[in-house]
Amino acid sequence: MVLETGASPAPTGGTVPTTAEAAAAARMAQTGATPTGRVYYGSRPVERGAEGHVRQEDQYLSTEDAFMDFYKWDDKQRRDLIAQGVLSGQLPKGADITQASAWWQRLVNEAANFASVGAKVSPMDIAAGAVDAAGQQFGMPKTVTTSRTATNISDPMTAKAMTTNAFRQMLGRDPAPGEIGSFAAALQQAEQAAPSTETTTSTYNPEGYLTNESKQTQGGITAEGEKQLLEDKLKATSEYGVQQAATTFADATHRAIWGQPG
Repeated sequence: MVLETGASPAPTGGTVPTTAEAAAAARMAQTGATPTGRVYYGSRPVERGAEGHVRQEDQYLSTEDAFMDFYKWDDKQRRDLIAQGVLSGQLPKGADITQASAWWQRLVNEAANFASVGAKVSPMDIAAGAVDAAGQQFGMPKTVTTSRTATNISDPMTAKAMTTNAFRQMLGRDPAPGEIGSFAAALQQAEQAAPSTETTTSTYNPEGYLTNESKQTQGGITAEGEKQLLEDKLKATSEYGVQQAATTFADATHRAIWGQPG
């Protein structure tokens, strides 16, 4: 069943199991529903008039007949109702038939309340209104955007490997145990200060099924940024300055001896 705003489908035929009838009657009794109450059930076209216009005729059912129509639908119609209930936020994800029938009964009871004051509001209209209340026009795709913030902390072995590589490249030696701890702490501090935000955009069709999903990540610190952080920290040490001075002196001496251009 596809719920529509405005004109609604007519009740369908079928055989209702006795157990379903008993369960439905018990549930209606528990909620105080009145079997003889009137429920607006949409309108349907009737014969054309003299001028060729199609006349719409309002349909009304008792609350009991409107509720029992749920058990006359086929499985797809009930699945569609569940999907629409999830889409509107009226049913939880993974809702079963029992939860769907209870929700349908609430819709029927509300429609009966409207009918009692002369308002033509069907259960399907109320279900559609629930979608509208969530910010979407019923029967149109729905887009939901969610964000998740995460802090990516390098594990100890990764931090050790990155620190060791930086020391070897810039100082020509392995770091001492105390140096590994100091540089790893600086790396983790920088990572904690730069969390990443993952934004997920999900699109659902009018039946409530996911049709498209995209993710975008912003912020955070990249591997290149982590490498640069360690290099900058090493450049600030006195040992790096001595290393650079010694390298510059050795290069100058090499050029003077061998006559290589500077």
